[in-house]
Order: sequence, then structure tokens, then C-alpha cells
Amino acid sequence: MAVVVGCTLCVMAYISFSSAALCPDKTKWNYPVFWIGLPGNYGCEIYSANGRSTKANAVLECPYTTDRVYEPLTMFGHEINQESLTIATRMPASTGKSFHGCLVQSDNPISVVAINKYDGLIEGSQFRELKELGTEYYIMTANSNISSKPEFAIMAPFAGTKVSVRLPLVRPISVNYGGTTYTTGDWINDTLKDFQTMRIVTNKIDLTGSYVVSDKPVAVVAGDYETKVPIGGTVVSGHVEESMPPVQELGRDYIVAPLIHENYTCSLRILAVSNVTDVTGVTISNITDTVGFAVSIPFNEVYDYDFNCELQLIRANQDIMVGLFTQTGGIVGGKPAYFVLTPLEKAGNVAWFSVPDYHGLNLYFEHNYVNIIVKASDAGGIRVKNSRITSQFHQDIDVGGENYSAYSVRVWAFSIEAQWIHHTSGGKFVCYFEARYNDWRTYGYTLIPYQQGPDFLFWNADDHVATAKNITYNSNFNVKKFEATSNRQAKPFDASTNVVLTNTNRVVA
Repeated sequence: MAVVVGCTLCVMAYISFSSAALCPDKTKWNYPVFWIGLPGNYGCEIYSANGRSTKANAVLECPYTTDRVYEPLTMFGHEINQESLTIATRMPASTGKSFHGCLVQSDNPISVVAINKYDGLIEGSQFRELKELGTEYYIMTANSNISSKPEFAIMAPFAGTKVSVRLPLVRPISVNYGGTTYTTGDWINDTLKDFQTMRIVTNKIDLTGSYVVSDKPVAVVAGDYETKVPIGGTVVSGHVEESMPPVQELGRDYIVAPLIHENYTCSLRILAVSNVTDVTGVTISNITDTVGFAVSIPFNEVYDYDFNCELQLIRANQDIMVGLFTQTGGIVGGKPAYFVLTPLEKAGNVAWFSVPDYHGLNLYFEHNYVNIIVKASDAGGIRVKNSRITSQFHQDIDVGGENYSAYSVRVWAFSIEAQWIHHTSGGKFVCYFEARYNDWRTYGYTLIPYQQGPDFLFWNADDHVATAKNITYNSNFNVKKFEATSNRQAKPFDASTNVVLTNTNRVVA
């Protein structure tokens, strides 16, 4: 469901904070972004990538942090921009509210990734554009065998956002928020101002299954403040985080395709999110055992499954949420990476991203891969930059009689050059990025693939679906021509913003 909000809310914020902060603007692309709690005293980083050949004029603003941030992020065609920010942009490492939200606003669609780092540990997450956010989320924190301090955080792009968090229903839990103690199944209710964040962290108590609902779109990130990984007789610290998809982005069919590394261990978390009487039935199979095995997962329960990192297929009779944790097993350490998987039903046909050649810690990640999962019949149309992928290593798996291929494609780090993936004839794919350093230190995140033609959904300000058909694009992904309908009646359509226009001044979110 589309949620209609007004920029007058931001005008009210100007008065209360005496600030001229950015307001989300439907004529631009808006990316709420923030950095969750992390040990240490290192600054934060943001990487933005422009997948088009035309220049993107963007700005990053964190108006209410201790050190106010206002940074231009100009990117020419197929370029990236990297900014190292002060530690003031990272929210406190405790449960509560703070003003640590930021907004990236661009006149072209870009990708925006926030990197958290300390003492050699790096993790990141890609943030959704405002119109891709939701008002309902489930939380998945770190898998229990590495978890130390599970956490999640919520950011409100709009003032006056009412947020309710229901703690997990199925395990003992206690959280002190605002001086009140909340336990299993309790609701925590609060109202957030624009750019305000709300964070919940526990000590070794799994927050998976927490439920977030709001009256306006919010951005959500979850993971673990400081994981503890046993390697031989040594316990090694790590950190994981990932952007949470809104409920409408979950699905039933997932392919798990860990990237190619040596000495890897992998584990899955599967969360039942359908609040129904019947349990969620899940079948897990792999490339060598196509029969697999079945499990039944009650609502709000999580099923953990360790495996040997081979290609997996997960199919359910109801929507589920799936997280993949990969961990290297080198003798020096075993820093994990965390991915919230994209279901096959939510695949897209264009994505862009950056592959940094260094971070603020001056670590060069020499092994960078993008994993692309696509129907085998569509693989010939995939391009990474302008290169085909069919000669790259891949594995195939059957999904209900349809053959899917999972490609592991090496990509190279550049200081300024963006990477992009697209399909030449509209074929859909899901994809992930992971980087590795010295076989033991990794980070990664799910790449958000967007759908561009031939059919695309838009919302108008009266909450009616408008479907634009027969959209054609030029080489820069700009709309050349289109036909737009809503309830079989023509609606004005702005090709530069992908928004159906109405006679109201309300913002479409």
C-alpha cells in the first residue's frame, strides 16, 4: 500500500529545529541512510554509485548530528563517490532515540551504501530509495552461534512518524526503552521526528521476529553490534548488518548461492512471517540432493540451518524471510558477512554499485565478487558493465521445472568507476556483492535490483495503482516513451521521476 505524506511535515521540522534540512522531494531520488551502533572510535563511510552515463548531482545531509554534515556528492556518468564522515554520524551503542539520520538526495537514481568499520572489521548495507520503503518490517538479527549483541534501528524520513515495535513472541526477552521494561510480545510505541533514529540492542537475546509497523515509510537496519566467532581456541570479534526489506518485498522461493571462497562455512536463518493458524512449510534442497528435506516453522519462529556452502533452493507455502551468514575459516580469524536474500519473485533487471579499492582503514580487499542468479534461458542477456557473464563459473538448479543459474563474477575495485548490471531484454535477476581480504576478513550486502520495463508499477496520491505499460528506455535508462493507465483511465506521467502525477501537492512515497 502506498503511504501519502506531506512535505509540510518537514516545514514544521524547520520551525522546531531552526534548520533548513532537506525535505524528501518527489522530483528527486531520496535515500534515507544511517550507521547503527558499533564499537570503537572510527568514522563512518558512504559510497554512492551512478549507474547512468549522465551526471548525478547529489547531496548528503545529516542535519542534527553533533557535527552537522552537508556534503555534495557529484558523480559523472558511471562514477562513484566516497565520503569519510566523523564518528558523530554513528548512533550511540545503547537502546533509545537519537538524531543520527541522514538523507542523500539526487537528481538521478544512484545506489547508496553505508559502511561501518572499526579496527579492521567492516560491514555495510545498501539503502532503498524512499518510494521503495515500507511501513511493515520483520527483523532478523545475527545467527545464534555468532551473536553477542543483536540490534536493530529505525530511521524516520518524515516528522511525526508513529512507530510501533512488537518484541518476539517466542522467546524470553527483556528490553528497557525510555525507562520502561518490555518483555516477550510487548509493544514499544514512540513517535519520531524527521532524521530521528530508534535503536534496540540486547545482550545475547535474539531479536529475530521483532515486528515494526509505522504510519509513514521508515528505513530499518538489523544485525549484531559485535559478533563473537570461535576459531580454534580463539574467539574473534566481528560485526554484521543488513538493510531489512519491507514485508512487501518478501516471497516464497529463494536460491542461496554463496560466493566462491575457500575454507567457508555457511548458515541460513528462515523466519516464518505469515500470521496464520497453519505452520509455514519449507522445503530445503541443494544442487546434489534435489529431494531435500522439509521443515514446519510456526509463526514468528526461526529455523537455523548450517550447510557446506553449496547451492541451495528454499521453497515455502507462505512468505518467509531468509538470511545467509558466510564465515571464512582462516587461522587468523573468521569475520562473517550477512545477506538478507531477495526472493525470485522480487527480481529486477538493473542494479548498480561501487567496488571500493580501499577503506578508511587502508585495507585493500583483493577479492571482489558479484553473485547473479537468473533463469538459465535469460543468462545470455546479462551484462556486468558491458561484458557478458556466460563464460564465468556458474551452477544450475531446478526450480519447479525451470532451470536457474547462479553466476559468481569477479569484479574489480576502482577508486572512481561504478559497476552496473542490467539485462538487455528485460530478463530479471537477483544479486549480491561480497569482498574478501586475506582469506579471512569479509563484508558484503544484498544489491537491490530495480525493475525497469516493460511493465512497471507506480502509485498515485490517492493510493490507486497505476500500471505503465510498453515503456522503452534509451541506453542511459531514461524513459523514451510509455503508456500509463490507472483503472483503465489515462493519467499524466512524469518520465523523469517515475511518478504518476495528480492534482494534489502531496508527496508520493
